[in-house]
Amino acid sequence: MRGAIRAILCALLACGVAAASAHPLGNSTVNRWAQLTVSPSGIDIDYVLDLAELPTLVESAAADRDGDGETSSAEWSAYSRRWALGLREALQVQVDGRPLALQLVKQRWRRADGEAGLSVLRLEATLHADYGDRARGGAIEFAYNDRTRAGSFGWKEVVLRATDRVAIVQSTLAREDRSRRLTQYPAAAGYSSVTSGTARIALALATPAAASIAAAAAAPAHDDAKAAPPPSPVIARDRQTDDAAVASARAPRASILASYFRLGMHHIATGWDHLLFLLGLLLLRLELRRIALVVTAFTVAHSLTLGIAAAGWVRPPAIWIEPAIALTIAYVGLLVLVQRGTRHGAVLAFLFGLIHGFGFAGALAESAADHALRGSEFLLSLASFNLGIEAIQLAIVCSAVPLLVAAARRAWFAPAARTVAAGLTLAGVGVFAVRLATA
Repeated sequence: MRGAIRAILCALLACGVAAASAHPLGNSTVNRWAQLTVSPSGIDIDYVLDLAELPTLVESAAADRDGDGETSSAEWSAYSRRWALGLREALQVQVDGRPLALQLVKQRWRRADGEAGLSVLRLEATLHADYGDRARGGAIEFAYNDRTRAGSFGWKEVVLRATDRVAIVQSTLAREDRSRRLTQYPAAAGYSSVTSGTARIALALATPAAASIAAAAAAPAHDDAKAAPPPSPVIARDRQTDDAAVASARAPRASILASYFRLGMHHIATGWDHLLFLLGLLLLRLELRRIALVVTAFTVAHSLTLGIAAAGWVRPPAIWIEPAIALTIAYVGLLVLVQRGTRHGAVLAFLFGLIHGFGFAGALAESAADHALRGSEFLLSLASFNLGIEAIQLAIVCSAVPLLVAAARRAWFAPAARTVAAGLTLAGVGVFAVRLATA
């Protein structure tokens, strides 16, 4: 028994020390990347949309046109094409103040296994626009603006490239691909949020060559590489029907609610900061009645702010909430060190639980409130997500409390608890500093 308890305490301490290197992105993010390649004849846009688990779950319901609960490859291909065609309006390119007409060249999609038994979705498209008669005197000024999913949280990056016989005179856009096409996010660089920019380009216009389309990367498993014909009335009606289907609130299927439940379980099980804070609360008072009161206060508080934030009523910036969560860990660790047995455990759990609830909302709000979930569908999905959090939290408390109560009778427990508390304090302060530096 003694060895098992010591192993649990050491593992939790190690989790807190190592957690500062966690991946900066989460399972609710919608990440965008665009590369603009300017040539003497036109502009090519290579576009990538990377959806994490929750947004993919929402879009799978939109892509399931027959409503059978399963999104087939054919349905994903049709969804991918509708999405790619929509980029022609969502992406705005202007040359000398006049808009260019974008033409879809190809699009592709790929699904992969994600966390909690869910999938992630990657959409890619290539578009092209000719300058026409706008390239006056071998020089142009162009502006780019991406209006896709403006309210979504995630990595947003635009990269500018130039072919031979083109010189970039001045630009507000980056020349370096920081995320490697959304495959390697800089862990210590915070979130990129660039969605627009301008540039002045000098062109060497020898002859009006045909449009040079940027070479596509190696074709993924599903590649719909077909020249895009002009939009027909049938396509226009199809797009209107799809938009209406996404906007309408449908009662969520049991499979979707189960997915949100699993995702809530996964979020708290891998949420080292919430678990370490909960451990600190447990170490404050080891009487069962007070433990029940502390856990209840924490649950009520974070459930309250989770619902408020996910509904969009109050949504503090993540750059404030994440450092604040780290400080709650440091504070509760320090409290265990200096005055274990405080009578204010329940009040402390409630106040800090309000902050942690905003952190939980970060895994849900952007995909549920800002996408297709509305009305009863949103409330049921929110409840399912929160129940998943509570299920894991209750399982951890029921498993840890008997061990901690038994360990408290041992002579070695007091120094071990102080060691864990010191680890909590150091981890909280360290992560606070890291999150401030990368905000």
